[in-house]
Amino acid sequence: MIGYASPRPRSGNAAGPRHGRWHRRIELAAGTALLLAGGSGCVVDDRRGRYNDGYYAGSTGSYGNGNVPPGCPTPQPVAQTEIQTGVGLTATPGTGAVTSMEYLGNGSWHIFVTCDTLTYGYSCSFDVTARTVDGSPIQGITSEGDDQAGPQGTDTAILRSATSTEVDGMRFATVPGTSISVTSLLDGCANYTAMILVGRAISTDPAPVYSAPSDPIELIPTLP
Repeated sequence: MIGYASPRPRSGNAAGPRHGRWHRRIELAAGTALLLAGGSGCVVDDRRGRYNDGYYAGSTGSYGNGNVPPGCPTPQPVAQTEIQTGVGLTATPGTGAVTSMEYLGNGSWHIFVTCDTLTYGYSCSFDVTARTVDGSPIQGITSEGDDQAGPQGTDTAILRSATSTEVDGMRFATVPGTSISVTSLLDGCANYTAMILVGRAISTDPAPVYSAPSDPIELIPTLP
C-alpha cells in the first residue's frame, strides 16, 4: 500500500495556488492516496521511505533554461530509467500531488496527474511534456478530465492542467518500444520526486513503484 501526503504550509499571500511561498512535503503514509498495480490487480508496496520536495508558486523563472525559482528542488542530471510494460497505476483524486506515468505496451502511453486538494484546500497547476527521445512522431493524443492535451510539433505531447479533486491526463501513441522524455512542472517547479512509475520487476517485488530521479526523466520500456 502506498499513500502520499503533501502538506503545504504557507507564508505570505495565501489567496490561491499561484501566490506566496510554501514547501510541499510528500511522504509515504498508509491510508492516503493508493497507487495500485493495475496490470496485476494487486496493491504495490513501496518500502523506500520518505522523500521531500519544495516548490515556489510565485516564480516566473524557467526550469528548462536553468533559472530555478527559490524553494524549488535542486536540478539533477537527466537520468534514464526502465518503465515496466503493461502495468498501470491508479490514484485517489484529491489526496496526493503526483504525476503518474504508464507504458501499456504496443506504443501506448498514459500520463495523469492528481492533487492534494481534499487535504489542504489548494489546487495544483501542472505543466507536463512528453517527447520521443529519437524524434519519432507522437500520435493519437487524447485528453482525460477537464483540461486539454495536445501536440507541440510532431514529437511532443503536452498537458497543462489546473487540478483539484479530479484526475487529469493524456494518452498518446509512439512507435512500440520508443523511449520518451517526460517533464512535469508542479506550480512552476520540477516535480521529479513526485513523478511515479512502475520499474522492472525484481526478485522481491514484481511491480516496484519508484519516484523519478530527475526531471526531465527518460523512460525506457522493458518490452515494446
